[in-house]
Amino acid sequence: MGYPALRVVRGGGWHSSARFGPAACDRLALPQATANERLGFRLARYLG
Repeated sequence: MGYPALRVVRGGGWHSSARFGPAACDRLALPQATANERLGFRLARYLG
């Protein structure tokens, strides 16, 4: 489930800013706090 989100981070885009840098990958590694963030990354992927 985390791979699509990681693909978004690596793909670059508006979320490639410092806010969504390597730290984003660390967040995706966390268990619960990232459930919503993963959805956010997916939405970002579709919304551009």
